[in-house]
Amino acid sequence: MGAPVSRPDTPAPGGTASAHPRTRFRPDSPEPLPLLLTSSLTVRGSALLVMWLTLPWIAPLFERPWQPVALLAAVTAVSAVVAAWWWRAGQARLGGLAVDLPLGVAMLVVGGLILPPGGTGWLYFAAAYNQLLSFAVGLTAGKLWRALGVGAAWAATVVAVGVVVRHQPWAAELAGTAGFLVNPLVGWAAARYLRTSTRALWAAQRQAVARIADLAGATEREAYAAALHDRGLQIMELLAADGVVTDPAQAARVRRVAAWLRDFVDTGRAEPDLLATLRTLADRAGRPVRLHDAALRAGPVTAPPELVAAVAAVLDGGTGPVTVRATPRDGGVRITVVGVGIGDPGPAGQLLAGAGGRLVSEPECLELWAPVR
Repeated sequence: MGAPVSRPDTPAPGGTASAHPRTRFRPDSPEPLPLLLTSSLTVRGSALLVMWLTLPWIAPLFERPWQPVALLAAVTAVSAVVAAWWWRAGQARLGGLAVDLPLGVAMLVVGGLILPPGGTGWLYFAAAYNQLLSFAVGLTAGKLWRALGVGAAWAATVVAVGVVVRHQPWAAELAGTAGFLVNPLVGWAAARYLRTSTRALWAAQRQAVARIADLAGATEREAYAAALHDRGLQIMELLAADGVVTDPAQAARVRRVAAWLRDFVDTGRAEPDLLATLRTLADRAGRPVRLHDAALRAGPVTAPPELVAAVAAVLDGGTGPVTVRATPRDGGVRITVVGVGIGDPGPAGQLLAGAGGRLVSEPECLELWAPVR
């Protein structure tokens, strides 16, 4: 059985892949990946959930308990709008930082203004919330300087509110701001790792899909090749044998079609390669054939069907040993057949003339030429 019949082009799987119902993810895109969007939304939601679970214990300690509730409700509403915007876009857009930065500063200032005298720790829930949120900022900032810039702005606000509004020592306030810089740094590092690992995973998936597609295609082509070989080619080659078809023209046509079909089964090329075709004809000739094909090895040359049929007719026209040499020449291919007792070329000349070629016959030498279109 021959080689696969054909090898169709496999579409590159890596062009685009669905990342979200409304967007498409490009693995080489610098934008945050969908996994980062999910992580950022999870961190934002968790920070709000912690604050709301803590609020029932700390709100009664405020002079006006409704104030912390109103502040957290406003922050939750704005955060929900940002989350919905990101979810609809399918990625954590950098515009979210333009909302988070001033909102965080405002929350820290208002939270410091409504804080009970001497209140510390969770009572200043605005600082705790923004420290948690700074990790999400690191996830979605993209650039390290953006993440650290937001964290530094919030840290400066905490120090300013603590010193100016709450009259705390600046050293004590400064000592409590490390999380505003550490959390964005950790978030940025995690985001960088997620980007790298996710793109590597996408690349591995594309390669796996390509290999599976190639394997499935090769298996199917093998089945087609086997069916074509067993139910078509062998019958054609039987008909091409001497004496089966008595009419010379029809016999030449059968041999031409059989040679083309053999090359198609062996190589999968609808336009057969002349080098492979000549080797097939030499192997199947009923006489010793020495083939000189060095000139065809440098690059593939299309095999003109008429030239192939003419060579087959020449090889079938005698029994003595011959040497066949093929060389590209004058926009076509010249094939010389040299030997003692070459035999009758049969319809070779007529076949070549019909294709715009020629046959030159000399004692113990035949020269066949046909143009390559």
